[in-house]
Amino acid sequence: MGTTYTNNEHMKRNYLLTFILALVIASCGGRDDDEAETLLTVSPNTFTLSSDGDSQVLKIQSNTSWLITGASGWLSLSSSSGKGNASVVLTAQESKDIDERKCTLIVQSEGGEISEPVSVVQQGVSVSLSVDVKEINLAEAGKEQTFNITCNTSWSISGVPEWLTVSSTNGVGNAAIKVSANSFNNSPADRDVTLNISSSGGSSQSVKIIQKAGLAAGSNVTAQTVVVLSDCFATDFEYGSNVTYFYAVVFEASFIERYTDEEIIDVMKTDENRCTPNDNYVISFYGLEPQTKHVLFLLGFNKDGERGELIRKEITTKSGTNQPEAYVSNVTYTTSEWSWYTTIGAYATKYYQWILEYSSNYYNSSDGLVAWYFSKNIKERPNADFDPILQSGGWTRARTSSITKLQTVTWGVGQSGELGGTINNYHWEPKANGVMRINESNRNTAKGIAHIGMIVNENTLFKGATITRIR
Repeated sequence: MGTTYTNNEHMKRNYLLTFILALVIASCGGRDDDEAETLLTVSPNTFTLSSDGDSQVLKIQSNTSWLITGASGWLSLSSSSGKGNASVVLTAQESKDIDERKCTLIVQSEGGEISEPVSVVQQGVSVSLSVDVKEINLAEAGKEQTFNITCNTSWSISGVPEWLTVSSTNGVGNAAIKVSANSFNNSPADRDVTLNISSSGGSSQSVKIIQKAGLAAGSNVTAQTVVVLSDCFATDFEYGSNVTYFYAVVFEASFIERYTDEEIIDVMKTDENRCTPNDNYVISFYGLEPQTKHVLFLLGFNKDGERGELIRKEITTKSGTNQPEAYVSNVTYTTSEWSWYTTIGAYATKYYQWILEYSSNYYNSSDGLVAWYFSKNIKERPNADFDPILQSGGWTRARTSSITKLQTVTWGVGQSGELGGTINNYHWEPKANGVMRINESNRNTAKGIAHIGMIVNENTLFKGATITRIR
């Protein structure tokens, strides 16, 4: 059986349905424009720009206002703020740095609700490094030459030797580099070095520097056997195969400390110091201060006037006081023999004696020359005359009837076993009142440093005659 409604009930039912429908419609309704969702996107979010000053476009999609921050000084933006969709041009300044540079842009919506990072990288320049020459020849000290560096970054030069001066060893960009030899090439061979030029980007170049040989091959002269006394010394020499003449000079060591080699060479090159090579040539330098360091300089030249190395040899003279000595006295002669007495001095443990009849080789020679040949005889012992003698005593030797001059040389040995700093070198001649010792006033008395040379052939070198001790 169905339900029956009255008119009032029908009306109430209709009102209820209408109210429910209104609620449903209200609950399904959309949001208005003021409450719309914020949108912000960027594309791309990474940029790589070239070093030349490149430009690229950043696209922004948005339904609101936006702001770009974080741009570096080298990066400019066509717009740093706006609203809605936009295209922003990013432009980098030209870079001259080999290193890349970076910045991060922040694109932010109004109110900061959304932030989008954009990475921007500008590439560094490619390193460029070059030099305009690969080899430089330097003829002599003090002469400058130049090479040019072309570079777009920093650079440095390494491998510089002591004999070379380089105007700059580091810099940035292009540069003109001056090089010069700061010393003479004291060698018969060229010398060279390779300079390495390196950029901060890893590129490198090289320049070879050659200094020509400053000396002539085979033109050196060196001192060989040096015999030293208190006020003189003597030496022979060894010669290079191409030596045609040479200079020899002695200075006190303290005197030359302030002079360069070139200044010494200028002083050396005088006629009085010039010598001619000879295998039997001995030079004595006399007038020296006792117990003083001296320097012997030798400089050889070839036939073309090209020089060898400036050779120096340090020589210290001996003391002239309290020296081991032996003294000759009571010289007499007969038609057949000479006789004399030799007394050993207080500071001597033994002595050597060299007795000569007149010889133009040694007569009136400097003590240095006589000592040099005396030393040679002591070492070589050509006969028993040059054996060491331990006591005083009388002696005789045969006399050549036509010769009336005798030369006696004695040399004492001290407690140290070394030959003394003085020799007793005298010659004797007969006078009305007997044989007298003749003092040679011109021997070893020059003021300052002087020298005298003597040449004696080995096959005619006087070795001495047999002497006999008087028992």
